[in-house]
Amino acid sequence: MAAVAVMIGYIIEQGPFLSHRISLLLLSISAFFMVSGGNVLNDLEDVEIDRKAHATRPLVAGSISEKNARMVFFLSWSAGILSACIASLMVRAFLPLFIVIMATALIVYYEKRLKGMGMPGNLIVGSLTGIPFLLGGSIAGYSPLILTIFLMAFLSNTSREIMKDIQDQDQDIGRRTLPQTIGTRYASFIGLATMFLAVMSSSIPLVFLGWAPAYLIWISVADGVLILSSILLFKNPLWAQRTAKLGMLTAMAVFIIWSII
Repeated sequence: MAAVAVMIGYIIEQGPFLSHRISLLLLSISAFFMVSGGNVLNDLEDVEIDRKAHATRPLVAGSISEKNARMVFFLSWSAGILSACIASLMVRAFLPLFIVIMATALIVYYEKRLKGMGMPGNLIVGSLTGIPFLLGGSIAGYSPLILTIFLMAFLSNTSREIMKDIQDQDQDIGRRTLPQTIGTRYASFIGLATMFLAVMSSSIPLVFLGWAPAYLIWISVADGVLILSSILLFKNPLWAQRTAKLGMLTAMAVFIIWSII
């Protein structure tokens, strides 16, 4: 999904004519490996918690050793940074490599310091979800549209992270997640408010960029799914965060279609 988001970011900025095919491919590969390595790092950091809460995960189940997992992590991030470096040299711009380095720093800071601290960690993960779109657009500069995509991805995934914390609060031992700090009900309201802001941000292309009113019909489908996820949050956090992911994918599809036509 991160690799596809890079491509979407580029297409939204430049249209369907891929004049930087190799650079775009390299940045998509970079995003794939950076997210892969980040997920491995997450499992390495959470192995003790997963022994109690997620016994089927690879490190806990013994499908892979910690030594081999660390090797996969090192190789993934090495490939990701190298791909971004080559892409930056090809487009003669430091911005793509800078974005990858910044994302790397955010991942490490989250894993080492913010993971168990509630809302700050949720905000970091939310921003990391939007960064692949910025990476794709970095090949040729940014427009208000790509920043809108980033904002909607950031807000909707921040809300989804709150949903996941509510779902996992009984297993998050030793952490201070939002529902553990202020209670499930208040955390749900914050998740709902954040998702509402994400839905509101989807109207920016219509109001400020002059998109046709018909866009509102299509984006309303994605917005409806996102709102539904917020409602489900009060009853079933698991289905709420799955529904939120579906709404985010639907919104991505609408944005890419309307940026082309």
